[in-house]
Amino acid sequence: MTEWLKRLRGYVKIRVWGFAPQRFINLCSNKGILLWNIEKQDDVYIMCVSLESFYRLRSIARKTKVRVVISERYGLPFFLPHLQRRKAFLAGLVLTVMFWIVSSMFVWDIQISGNCVITDDMIFQFLEQEGIQMGMRKSKLDIGELEKQIRRQFPQVTWTSGRLMGTRLLLELKENDAPIPEDTHHRYDRAKRHSPSDNWQSGGQGRSVGGWKGAYLCRRRYNTGISYGHC
Repeated sequence: MTEWLKRLRGYVKIRVWGFAPQRFINLCSNKGILLWNIEKQDDVYIMCVSLESFYRLRSIARKTKVRVVISERYGLPFFLPHLQRRKAFLAGLVLTVMFWIVSSMFVWDIQISGNCVITDDMIFQFLEQEGIQMGMRKSKLDIGELEKQIRRQFPQVTWTSGRLMGTRLLLELKENDAPIPEDTHHRYDRAKRHSPSDNWQSGGQGRSVGGWKGAYLCRRRYNTGISYGHC
């Protein structure tokens, strides 16, 4: 019998002493009465017995000429009478349990991780447009469809994972590496075509050529002292 089941049914700790306490324990075992945590202190035996079995001990106690006294009480049957005398406390307890059960059916927090280029505000704005927000019922949330919608809305997102942990919605994203813009590629290629080959060399830093920041380009003929451009 597990501890929680014992407390649910209720049990008592008793003290037994008299003419034949050991015979009392043996007769309880023969009649199927469970005794546990049996201890001996001088001539007194201390043990626990369920509340249901306690009422069956009277005949055995008479037969063995022992006295049985309750020293402690445990479990729900002994706790409820105290609650009945404290109706305000009992009502508050019931309301608290009901509020906890109802609130666990809703999403009260949304956490996003793994995003770098895409800001949290962009994602929250998208979620709000899709009707996903704090305070919504869990039953209305389709996580699989939400993952697809995020990848469809944000092409740079290559992987998404959503899960519920209690009343919290966790969204984990993985973004693709940010590519170099195409106009930057064109400017770079154009500058590269105009860059010196065998008879050109570069020097200095900081000038802008065709909108592309790089090195100063100097046209300088080898074996001559003539330079073209600014060095």
